[in-house]
Amino acid sequence: MNRIERGLRHWHEENPMACGLALSTACLVMLAAANTFFPTFPALRALYIFPIWIATRLGRRSVGLVSVGLASIANVFLDQKAGNNVQGVFSGLIWFGVFGVVMLLVAQVEDTLQKSERMAHQDPLTGLYNRRGLELEGHRLVGRAAGEKRDLTVVVIDCDRFKKINDDYGHKAGDETLRFLARTLEVNTRESDIVARLGGDEFVLILADTGESEAERITARIQEAFGRGMAERGFNATLSIGTAEITGDIADLRTLVTKADIAMYQRKEQKSHAAEA
Repeated sequence: MNRIERGLRHWHEENPMACGLALSTACLVMLAAANTFFPTFPALRALYIFPIWIATRLGRRSVGLVSVGLASIANVFLDQKAGNNVQGVFSGLIWFGVFGVVMLLVAQVEDTLQKSERMAHQDPLTGLYNRRGLELEGHRLVGRAAGEKRDLTVVVIDCDRFKKINDDYGHKAGDETLRFLARTLEVNTRESDIVARLGGDEFVLILADTGESEAERITARIQEAFGRGMAERGFNATLSIGTAEITGDIADLRTLVTKADIAMYQRKEQKSHAAEA
């Protein structure tokens, strides 16, 4: 059962519309078959709400609307099979209206739930994932990489001299620095990657299908873009960056973040010692 569940989750993540349409259509076919064998059991008609809910929940409004049409056609076909063509046409229109209302209600509830979930997992200042969002999405991504033996690298990033920017120019300048860093990270990563703010001036990247050498090229690009952008704003700011690549021995999010965090602080200390020398 766990393997089936993982397979369905992966399918939904990769192609939610196809997943929603396929599962809802399978339910519709089973309901239509049950209606054929038990034509005098009216409660079965109410169960057509279930595949519409599946389609709208997994595939959003467009797939939900397709399911509404299929459910209505199924009901017309069943009434025509019972020998009442006129009733079949009118019942089809009625069911289309009923199912359409159900689909819209489900979509509205889903929109509200997703908005609440985004707010719970989103950093209000930068719009990135917060710690909670990182843990939720990060565990999923790391687990998939470990299970499928794919490359993955975790990156921890800290803004050097951020406290000085806050102290010298105020919290508004500090907030703008964090927002600019967040945008820089988003621009230089892919949609399949995860970008999160742990707190303060510390950020985390989870780079999917990326080995440590490729991660170093990405972070060098981030470092250059951030430094150039901050210089244009009149600030001297750099980044300390640590990385940790998934291995057979290290394949959980917490350990990877800890290892990358240690590497980041070692890099920060090296910079500090070099500045003092």
